[in-house]
Amino acid sequence: MRFIKQLFIAGVALAGASVASADPAIPAFGFETTTGFLNTGWHCEGGGIDANICNMNFSQLNGNGSYDRLAWGVPSSIQGGLPANRSQSYLQITNLAGSIITNGGWVDINYFDHYNHIITIAGGNMEGVNISGLFEITSPISVGIPGVNSVYFDETPNLNARNCPGPNPNHSACDDIFVTSGLNGSAPIFNDGNGWYILSFQFFAGAGTTIVDNGDGTFTIYTTEACSTDGLAGCGVGETYVPGFSRLITQARIDYIAIPVPAPETLALLGLGLMGFALRRPRKQG
Repeated sequence: MRFIKQLFIAGVALAGASVASADPAIPAFGFETTTGFLNTGWHCEGGGIDANICNMNFSQLNGNGSYDRLAWGVPSSIQGGLPANRSQSYLQITNLAGSIITNGGWVDINYFDHYNHIITIAGGNMEGVNISGLFEITSPISVGIPGVNSVYFDETPNLNARNCPGPNPNHSACDDIFVTSGLNGSAPIFNDGNGWYILSFQFFAGAGTTIVDNGDGTFTIYTTEACSTDGLAGCGVGETYVPGFSRLITQARIDYIAIPVPAPETLALLGLGLMGFALRRPRKQG
């Protein structure tokens, strides 16, 4: 927000301008996203790409050169006498497209779904992966905002609650844990001559997900374990096997702020600055 305030102050200070209208000239913006997992720079717990001890598997290549689906781990053949689930745990990204109404509130732009199966400890776990994000305003103007975000993961075995770390904000047992740098942020993207259109992002917790703001620019995200609908980890006798399902949602909004109109030459300079703007999320240092 400091960048936005400085930009507004500069525009007002350098211009002798009239008072702007409070009504935005652009009622809505079209958008699309192309976000996915990068198959470079990832690592398993206890080994890197060469070892691939956690059987990292990338699939569903998208137009951004990244992948919509990431699976890992060795499927458990049996759990507490139950039939084999025979599936890796995996993350699935859904890229959305649509429109954002000016001053209309938050709009979903991505879904990150975690299908949390029971996998063997011996098979190794996914520990870190990079996500390449591209959010684009497609109409009536064209603005692309790229970024690369590192995600760190802690696989929690499906054991009883006594053997799992706590506290657990989901109020269930043995949830898996992701740590990532935050998506929260705002930036001006366009001036219609009377005011600025401000694009903002945030995380939103969907089903089976709890988000904790760590206060240092990172977020801890808890996702539900398999067979934990009764509040206990692991599949009990007679309990139907169901993989844990969690959804993390990324959202965007566009707000209009009417401000005095800078002189034409000032607008040109500010426009050139904005052309090079890229919202990038900082990498968490391990």
